[in-house]
Amino acid sequence: MAKQELSWEDGCKSHLKIILLGGRNSGKSVVGNLLLGKEEFVTRERTTCSKRQGVMAGRWISVVDTPGWWCDLGTRETAELVKREIASSALLCFAGPHVFLIVVKACSDFSEQRRRALEQHVALLGEAVWRHCIVLLTCVDRGEHGADEKKDNSGLQWLVKKCGQRRHRLTLPGDTKVCAPSLTSDWWCWEPLVLVRPPRSTPS
Repeated sequence: MAKQELSWEDGCKSHLKIILLGGRNSGKSVVGNLLLGKEEFVTRERTTCSKRQGVMAGRWISVVDTPGWWCDLGTRETAELVKREIASSALLCFAGPHVFLIVVKACSDFSEQRRRALEQHVALLGEAVWRHCIVLLTCVDRGEHGADEKKDNSGLQWLVKKCGQRRHRLTLPGDTKVCAPSLTSDWWCWEPLVLVRPPRSTPS
């Protein structure tokens, strides 16, 4: 069977653009590789954004992996380079990204301190970004219990509500690339976010 070829012109008509957000060691890079169906992102911390492209179910998909932040620390403690990279990540997606995946480890203690840190870092992209955010809880065992199952976890409840109750749970590496098309099936019809801009530089 001949390999399917997809031109860029055809891809632009149906091109899903995803940005990965999350703290350090949250599993963003692993999620990116899962979405693309191949090993494209190295699973180590970075200080700059990395963009990779692939084809899923006959359509183009672009994934941008952003630098992670220390989960318990706010933007004051985050390096300026990392903050600039997060704030400008949307510029790597032509005509704007469709989805921002906020990756959180299901087994982690999503404390109020971590909630505030996450809120501050997402705020670097602007308030409108929340309408395009989805919480993605990752775990390494299907029987693993975590923050999402604690009824009194007000921090995670706040995050899910802020993201319009959009939430997925993903087992890694048990959930292979077979699940990626079903995970993203509803995202193709989203309108891309086009008004996200990086913060203005402060005059010296």
